[in-house]
Amino acid sequence: MDTLFTYRLRTLQKSAISNRYSALRTPSAPPPLCGQIERPNRHLSILSMLRLLLLLTLPLFIADQVTKSWIVANFPSPFDPAGYGVEREIIPGIFWLHHAANTGVAFGMFNGTAYANYAFTFVSLAALAFIIVLHRQGAFPGWMSRLAVALLVSGIFGNLTDRLFREHATGKLFNGTFFDGYVVDFLRFDFGFPPFNPWPSFNVADSCVVCAAILLALSTFLEKPEEQKI
Repeated sequence: MDTLFTYRLRTLQKSAISNRYSALRTPSAPPPLCGQIERPNRHLSILSMLRLLLLLTLPLFIADQVTKSWIVANFPSPFDPAGYGVEREIIPGIFWLHHAANTGVAFGMFNGTAYANYAFTFVSLAALAFIIVLHRQGAFPGWMSRLAVALLVSGIFGNLTDRLFREHATGKLFNGTFFDGYVVDFLRFDFGFPPFNPWPSFNVADSCVVCAAILLALSTFLEKPEEQKI
């Protein structure tokens, strides 16, 4: 009995020594370099954002430009005194279509100011660069913030295209001029009570920007920041 116990004890000791020797020979994973950050699901986040840009941003951008071009083709120029104030009533007393020129920002703010196209083109490009930086840092972790980014990019590109490529005299796109255009606003509402009597004219791109701002505000309360492992 003692001999059997001694044999088992020696076997366990040899096994323990062998395990320790193997552990010493097995190289451990190197520690992360200083400042190296691992972001979980980064690849999936990029694919999700690209899908939204393709399926939402691009169609909305096209819808914005198609509706603006239709307005330009079917309503007189806002710079023509004979055609000023021409509009088409869609919902009696509430909703009209018309052709308005805007060199400012959403809802006609800062319209007609000197160098407005240059200033707001710079602001638009800076906003796009800021979005890219924030996305690389994982600032849009959930579906709500990513949806907001897709809408915002569509709105920025929609109005930026007008500023860069729409001819000032006729409102037509790609008609030989550059940096001399204006944003086409055409949706006018009047609900009969402040501040909606009337609400400033806007377009599809403006709607995208406003919806994006609302979603971004909500996402700051409803989404958790993307965790980072250092």
